[in-house]
Amino acid sequence: MTQKAHDADLRLLLGFLLEAAAPLPYGATPEPSQDALRVSFGPRELLISYNQVVDRLVELSGRICCAQKAAVISQNGSSLQIDAVDHAHDEASTALSSPSAATDLASAWSQSTHMPSRVEVIDEYGDTRVYLCLAWDTEPDRQSLDMVSLLSRVAFGALRFQRKAASSRRRARWIMASRTLIDALLAGADEEEALDHVAEAARSAAGADAALIFLPSIGEEWACEIAAGEGAQSLVGLIFPSAPGFSQVRAGRQGMVAGIDATSRLGDHVALAAYGPLVVAPITSRDSVDGAIVLLRRRGREPFAPDDLPLTEAFASQTSLALEVASARHSRSLAVLLEDRARISRDLHDFAVQQLFATGMKLEVLREGSATGAMSGRALTEGLVDAMASLEEAVRQIRAIVHDLKESDICAPFAERMEREASRSRQVLGFAPSLLFELDGQIIDPSAPNARDIIDELSARIDQSIADDAVAMVREGLSNVARHAHARLVKIEVAVSGHGLTGELAISVTDDGVGVDPTEKRASGLANMATRARMHGGSFGVGAGPRGIGTSVVWSVPLELH
Repeated sequence: MTQKAHDADLRLLLGFLLEAAAPLPYGATPEPSQDALRVSFGPRELLISYNQVVDRLVELSGRICCAQKAAVISQNGSSLQIDAVDHAHDEASTALSSPSAATDLASAWSQSTHMPSRVEVIDEYGDTRVYLCLAWDTEPDRQSLDMVSLLSRVAFGALRFQRKAASSRRRARWIMASRTLIDALLAGADEEEALDHVAEAARSAAGADAALIFLPSIGEEWACEIAAGEGAQSLVGLIFPSAPGFSQVRAGRQGMVAGIDATSRLGDHVALAAYGPLVVAPITSRDSVDGAIVLLRRRGREPFAPDDLPLTEAFASQTSLALEVASARHSRSLAVLLEDRARISRDLHDFAVQQLFATGMKLEVLREGSATGAMSGRALTEGLVDAMASLEEAVRQIRAIVHDLKESDICAPFAERMEREASRSRQVLGFAPSLLFELDGQIIDPSAPNARDIIDELSARIDQSIADDAVAMVREGLSNVARHAHARLVKIEVAVSGHGLTGELAISVTDDGVGVDPTEKRASGLANMATRARMHGGSFGVGAGPRGIGTSVVWSVPLELH
């Protein structure tokens, strides 16, 4: 081949880079897959897929060497795969099906093409080796073969560089995700807030479309309690499978990466049909497995890279730390609560109970005096007046103690009181319910930088009397779940829309338990909730949960009465 012809093919290769690649918008920084090239030509930046590279390499190699057959074949262990082929599909398939192909691809290729041939290793990474396979009637000259080798080295050298650069970018994102989690913990996030941060940070760092966090539930099951990503909330409540691969995760031995449909691995939930590639990593502490992180990409997207798994596993171990920190905070809050209860008990014993005990003794003396006639009518009257005064003093003391108990809670913002109720219910439920706030139709993301400001705005729209009854309604709803539902998951949703006369507060408490028993006649708790709603001109309803599972209690009131 002449130099002029070589130059023409090089120009053709350059033209391919400019025409076949997808130009990136100005200022865009999308993450290419591990086998894609990011190429700059002056002001233009192009993204070239691995398939485009190998297809063009096969085409140009065949032309330069005047080869009748050409293919790029990759090998990982005993597994062989055709990456690109030009006029040699049957031959390539035959070569791959040969028993000796995995150990001697050159011989298998030569036997399948029935022509003089050449098989050259053009790339190696990890356990993968990539071959360029050519076959011809007339052997090309050395210059042509050298040109093909040069093209291969340039193309796959650039791909190797891209892999390293992509890996570095992924590691940088995971490091940033770890910093985000640490910042959330230092800011005092509770368990649910910390896990929300974990899910969103993992989803963003891995370039995933959804992130799910599975935690131990009832019995030996794990259930999805946290979901991040558009449309992923419907997967809350999904049960972690026990199929092969997942059982290794449950044992804490290793994670897994799969490029096949998530629906065939995670379950038959309708929302899973949108997802394909997934990576699963166990959340392990020093001596236990506390759950798992599952990352999902939508169908048609590239699979997760091999180094996504160790990065996800390392981040999952930090999730265990977040759970421990949040649990320690919960224990501290519980200790404060118990201390308050002990103080109340002491106050009742030292003041009201002693007052009532003394009053009881006075009444006993009056009863005996009245029965025996030993006390005059005037003495009995004075004794009763004195006993009534003692009883009034005892009632005053009890009210003072109750007021002190409620004062610190009532003075707190509405959203904080809701968070306290959710946290306290963990004792009786055996797990932490999820709590979701919504303002004017927008769900509040706890990990957003302005989340606290938005939650404060939500609290500011709710009158104190409405807040008191709303908190009481949630407390009663959670108590009912604990006593009757046998649930594994509970979701509290608090939605505020509008202001004043046109505004509304809507609260729902939903569980996945046994549902409402139609034979149950005692419903004083539900009646109290309904009464609290009517007092504010609102409504109350009880029905089945989503898809007919469990129970959903809905309580709504206007923010201001006409």
